[in-house]
Formats: sequence, structure tokens, C-alpha cells
Amino acid sequence: MGLTDRVLSQAGTLEGVARTVLAEAETSAQKAAEVAAAAQQVTGNVEAIAATAEELSSSIFEISRQVGEAAAVCVVRARRRGRLAGGATCFSRAARSGDHRLGDDRYHGFDTK
Repeated sequence: MGLTDRVLSQAGTLEGVARTVLAEAETSAQKAAEVAAAAQQVTGNVEAIAATAEELSSSIFEISRQVGEAAAVCVVRARRRGRLAGGATCFSRAARSGDHRLGDDRYHGFDTK
């Protein structure tokens, strides 16, 4: 085997290695793009979850505020009439029914006179 044959053989080997490296680089680039797309989707999901959690927190705060307000109204009315148990009944009726007519004493069984 002469020098020319050895150079051609090495060039062929080098070309094969270059093709393999190129194929691996293309596969890596494709996988990197898939990972980037997945990361972007995860980011969107995390943002949606954060927004939902914030809405839930606000709703819980508002419910707590309304329950506290309803309890205070019932207790004040019951104390005015000297019937603390009546205030508890007022509150439990409103809570069970989901009705928010705390301003209507007749609904809660209080004398309006």
C-alpha cells in the first residue's frame, strides 16, 4: 500500500467520523429543542398554577372576611337582645343555607320591634 492509498484510507475514515459527529450533533440539537419546548410548557403551567393559587387565596380571604363579618353582626344583634345563643343560631342558619340576608332580622327569627 502506497502513500496515496494510505492517505485515501485515512481520508475515508476521517469522513466517516465526521459524518458520525454531524449526526450526533443534529440529534443533540433536536433533543435540546425538545427540552427547551418542554421547559417553556412547564413554565406556562407553573405560571397558571401560581395564578390559580393566588385566586384561591383571595377567595379564601374573602370568605373568611364575610364569615367574620356575619359572626360579628349576629353577636351584636344577639347581645342587643340579650340572647347570645340566638346570635349563634343566626350565624349557623346563614352558614348552613348559604343565604347572606344578615340584615333581615325577621329571617333570623328576631323580633324587629
